[in-house]
Amino acid sequence: MMMNRSWYLVCLVFVSLVIVVHHASSQESISISSGIQLLPCIYHGVPFVHSEVWRVDECTTCTCDNSTTTCVVESCQPAHCTEHVKPPGECCSVCPYDVTVRKVEPTIQTKRNVTTNGDATIVLAADVTFKDAKDTSGVRGESLWELSAWIAPVNTTHRIGFTEQVLNVDQASQWYVKGNRIIFLDVVYTFVAPSLNCDEANVCVELKRGRNAVTTDGRPFNFGSDPDSSTSLIGCTSLCAGRDIFPCVDTEGIHLHEDVWQRDPCTHCTCNNGTAACSTKECPDPGCNRPVRLKGECCLSCPYHVRVRRVSPFVMAQDQIGDQVHLRVLITFHESQHTTNVTGINLWKLSAWVALDQTKTGKRYDYREQILDATQRSQQYVKGETPAFAVDLGIADTAVVCGTAFYICVRFDIDSNYQTEHDRGFEFSGLPDNSSLIGCTSRSTTIPEERCSTVDQPDESPVKSDVWIPLVISTIVHVVVVIIVLAIVYLRRRKKFENPTDCDAHQMILTE
Repeated sequence: MMMNRSWYLVCLVFVSLVIVVHHASSQESISISSGIQLLPCIYHGVPFVHSEVWRVDECTTCTCDNSTTTCVVESCQPAHCTEHVKPPGECCSVCPYDVTVRKVEPTIQTKRNVTTNGDATIVLAADVTFKDAKDTSGVRGESLWELSAWIAPVNTTHRIGFTEQVLNVDQASQWYVKGNRIIFLDVVYTFVAPSLNCDEANVCVELKRGRNAVTTDGRPFNFGSDPDSSTSLIGCTSLCAGRDIFPCVDTEGIHLHEDVWQRDPCTHCTCNNGTAACSTKECPDPGCNRPVRLKGECCLSCPYHVRVRRVSPFVMAQDQIGDQVHLRVLITFHESQHTTNVTGINLWKLSAWVALDQTKTGKRYDYREQILDATQRSQQYVKGETPAFAVDLGIADTAVVCGTAFYICVRFDIDSNYQTEHDRGFEFSGLPDNSSLIGCTSRSTTIPEERCSTVDQPDESPVKSDVWIPLVISTIVHVVVVIIVLAIVYLRRRKKFENPTDCDAHQMILTE
């Protein structure tokens, strides 16, 4: 009997060595280089190699350490719930996920357009507040939530446009962490706009546990409200908080709630929940004789209106005859309630000439039609200011009579190609008459005597209509006077011969 038992032990040791050698060759769990063999463990008759870990049951885990077996038993914390559960494969019992909702508050986050068939889309945000207590928890998983939405007429339980689930997949699987809250953002809700004003209807939502809710660890998911009533799971907000609910339709198309548009230059409209409220602008009297209507404007406007009181040229440098004359011209405008600013391009024209006097109606020499450059022509006038133009004017020697002083005259006018801003009209004149548009300045410098031999008499430039008309009238008057004088002399002589005096008769007899 003893021999049989000894033989059994020898066989057992041999088998163990074979297993150890095989296991070491495949996993290298025994250090051969050190020369020390690490022995296996025998647990309940089952051999386990060195460092092997195994579970005895759901709460016990053992480890082999060179033939020594060490086991650890997991200790469980108490589950603070009345109906705890023990998940499969777990040692300790746990409480199910328990989520209690206190409040659901929807808000209209953003708005979308209303289509021609009446479909309306609003984008909601739903703020969910949870109860935080010992018996509540967070929850993780998929398809956890279901959010329904509808339009509710005020003071009724009727539901219009009910949609059972307005959350997308990601929103429905949003995790809840205990102590926090959940805000569902960008929740799209589409419905047919009812025939109600926005203050007569609300948009409502209701939060529920997802029908196909699955937690990450398979734990049950309890869902409720505090107080224990479905009203805690429902929240509403007025449709007046959002736009694009009740559009206005007119000849211009569809206009959304609170949109403002211009029906015509004088009429502005506002959409108020399906009703267009329009107002027409009342225009004041423009206060001028020839008002104009500018493009896109409602009321008539007066054209640009300026009147020139004085044109004052000044010679800024005493140049020699034939050189450039630096001329500065100041324009003084008449200021009145009708005077306006002037804005545009090619507004002004400044003509210049040389005169032997400053009568403004005398002969004009070396006449220049336009001496302003492109920038000066388009210079803006601001009411109350005195525009000034600086020009360089070359005076030819032939424009001046040798040995005489002369004047430089200018005339300020509007350019024939003027273009005012917004095509507004332009009224321009001198005050009290157009003679105010002309100004002259004296040049005391004369041509040196040694240069007289090379100076010819000046050629006259065309005289403008307001100059030659007085000349013609003066000439006619002189001719008429001469004719009258000659006629009187003729008549007196004729009468003398027809009725001779006594002396004349006696002289005639003597002569015979």
